[in-house]
Amino acid sequence: MSYFDFNYDAEKAVEKDTLGTGMRIRDTDVYPGIIKLAYITKSDKSKAQAMNIEFEDDHGIYKEQIWFMNGQGKVVNEKGEYTKNFLKANSICLLACGKPLVKLEPETKTINLYNFEKKAEVPTDVPMLVDLCGKPITFAIQRIKENKQKKNDSGQYEPINEAREINAIAKVFRSKDDKTEQEIRGKQEVATFKDKWLEANKGQVWDRFKEVTGQGNAGAPGGNFAGAGFNPGSDNATTGDDPFTM
Repeated sequence: MSYFDFNYDAEKAVEKDTLGTGMRIRDTDVYPGIIKLAYITKSDKSKAQAMNIEFEDDHGIYKEQIWFMNGQGKVVNEKGEYTKNFLKANSICLLACGKPLVKLEPETKTINLYNFEKKAEVPTDVPMLVDLCGKPITFAIQRIKENKQKKNDSGQYEPINEAREINAIAKVFRSKDDKTEQEIRGKQEVATFKDKWLEANKGQVWDRFKEVTGQGNAGAPGGNFAGAGFNPGSDNATTGDDPFTM
């Protein structure tokens, strides 16, 4: 009689050989893959909107939430310049499907999303950017060391004296030729920026951790950008031959 009182099936109790291709912190590098999902979420406290990307490659699944619209519903900063997050989201659209973000028409789809109240994934309707789903794309992903954030007494997030490592998309490349948005607009014959980016950044960790001596600058993750007046629904497409048309 065995000491352990449970059923044992030798054929089923086999540890699988795996390289650990699930969600994990990636080293700074360039990763070609496929956009599995791309959908919009909105803040329940402001007009902020985010593009949620689920990307898959040989290393597994990578997810990133890009807050491209600030709490005032704007995509520009106080100088009237497009924010980096908007430019990132828009570049993904242009290089994956040949259309700017403003030209995409989301369709309502139901997916499983984590619900903080129910503490579980539940079926949720989201505005899905179907033009992006299934499209090939190449991301330059940066490994970043930064401060953890914690809610203060007023309910605002602020940095604390603890470090964490995260990933973020630093640059986007068109899969078929490795060109950036700027290289395509400039009608550059051969892509060169990707190799330059790799030479300068591959394997490095961007250290933006700062010692906190008092109260940090409160702000929710994703940023709350100040913005000047701009209509993101205006037609900003190029005239004549569109270099991004697939």
